[in-house]
Amino acid sequence: MSRSVQYDKFLKKESLKLNTMKYTLLFFTVLLVACNSGKKPAVNRTFLSFNMQASELSSAGKVAPRPEKKPKILTTAWGEQRTDDYYWLNERENPEVVAYLKAENEYAEKVLQPVSALRERLFEEMKARIKQDDNSVPYFNRGYWYYTRFESGKEYPFFCRKKDSMTAAEELMLDVNLLAEGQAYCNVTGLVVSPDNRYLYYAADYTGRNLFRARIKDLQTGQLMPDEFDSAFGGAVWAKNSRVLFYDTKDAVTLRTDKIWRHHLGNSSVKDVLVFHETDETAYASIEGSKDGEYAFINHGYTQNVETHYLQLDQPEAEFKVIEPRKDDFYYFVEHHNGQFIIRTNQEGRNFSIMTAPVSNPGRANWKALIPHRKEALLEHIEVYRDFMAINERRGGLQKISLYNWKDGSRHDIDFGEPTYETSTIPLPDYNSALLRYAFSSLKTPASVFDYEVATRTRTLKKTEPVLGGYNPDNYETAFLWANARDGVKVPVSVVYKKGIALDGTAPCYQIGYGSYGSSYDPAFNKNMISLIDRGFVCAIAHIRGGMEMGFEWYEQGKMDHKINTFNDFIDCSEMLIQQKYTA
Repeated sequence: MSRSVQYDKFLKKESLKLNTMKYTLLFFTVLLVACNSGKKPAVNRTFLSFNMQASELSSAGKVAPRPEKKPKILTTAWGEQRTDDYYWLNERENPEVVAYLKAENEYAEKVLQPVSALRERLFEEMKARIKQDDNSVPYFNRGYWYYTRFESGKEYPFFCRKKDSMTAAEELMLDVNLLAEGQAYCNVTGLVVSPDNRYLYYAADYTGRNLFRARIKDLQTGQLMPDEFDSAFGGAVWAKNSRVLFYDTKDAVTLRTDKIWRHHLGNSSVKDVLVFHETDETAYASIEGSKDGEYAFINHGYTQNVETHYLQLDQPEAEFKVIEPRKDDFYYFVEHHNGQFIIRTNQEGRNFSIMTAPVSNPGRANWKALIPHRKEALLEHIEVYRDFMAINERRGGLQKISLYNWKDGSRHDIDFGEPTYETSTIPLPDYNSALLRYAFSSLKTPASVFDYEVATRTRTLKKTEPVLGGYNPDNYETAFLWANARDGVKVPVSVVYKKGIALDGTAPCYQIGYGSYGSSYDPAFNKNMISLIDRGFVCAIAHIRGGMEMGFEWYEQGKMDHKINTFNDFIDCSEMLIQQKYTA
């Protein structure tokens, strides 16, 4: 993922929350009803205040719709056959499929009609916590301050900038609300400004299938350039001359990002040169630039099998060169700093190490260890700046940010001051920045943005996500616990509850976990969860095997032949919460 796309994704989270809320409140409604229907654990009836029993919900609607069985025999590449009665439901434009989906939605509304008042109350309660007119924290790059803002009643963001100072006149780069007019769906990503600050590349999807169409806007005139790119994904890198652009595109059928193109500003995309094509149907390709603006990197592969090609951005017509050919179970990610490639790789171990390589001969034979592999620390990501490198790690079930000083090789961690939390670096485009920007939240602390002065080890809170309605994090307690799994392994659990509730086993508990695909379920703040916690719930996240909370081995212990650990861990975490009287 390019840094521009990564930063853009961070800025757009707020615009998705109202849609997410609709599904969250449906779940909370059913959960509250279910807890009200049983005798244990006790729950505060004053907060629930409805009379519907869970058993009544299932009979409140008419008979559930059932799709027709249309058997289809599917044959694998190795000749194995199976019958899928519902394969026809993947026909998105089939009127029968659309009619079935509408029938399911209508049935859901009828089933939940008896608790419609509670659903509406929960929705208004959750919506009331959101500050609809809001701005992101500005960041500086090449003479401009960039930021994103929202306006009350507007569903989509405004992407803006100001020259030299935040007191200067605003330049509106892109109003996504205008792009969305007349569209049933709109998603904009991949904003990248050219090095001369004049041109903006962006990609918009109006289908909901991540099929983007990219455009270039002249920020000086405010007009769109004739340049258009079909099936774009949002990854793009400008050459230093601001006249050549590299971008990626998708296969329109499989939605696999597979091609990288070179485009000359003002030309039709028909004339674009294909500089790379990933022909392996199980692999993906992407383009990104180094933070210092010196190189473009093409990464291609899948999971733990990745290869990188590089090109100097002052020579955009040259050929991309490979750093090290792809091999099974071999992964590496490349950055550039002061004439060296900085490489995060699994060649020394599953938890990754950081190596250096000379640009003149960057093959694997010339890699030298900078930060060695450690069994107790998973190196997840690096951000390279002129004077320091920020390293995102996982140690002891928690995320860490470690700062490496290029001058003397010293390292130190940022102290976050809470027992369990979520944190990550926010990539700033300015390579010369003396600050590290990072995001922080916990089960009780709303999403916050900090600027960290690396030299002095001081931090400044730049913004905390507003939570309207008088929310006070001091009213809540968090804990980081360990459950003993049945095979002797200790599994971390994050917990939050309202201060003052009796931890005597009578509180209802909402526990969640994931444990698949190496995806870690981090304890981030969720303002919608307040609706449960304030009603007397203990909320818990079980960091079970299959994720990477405890390193790459944690993932491997929860997959394939070891998949049973994922489910046993969840049960054992539940038993621990019962034994320690968090619930029953």
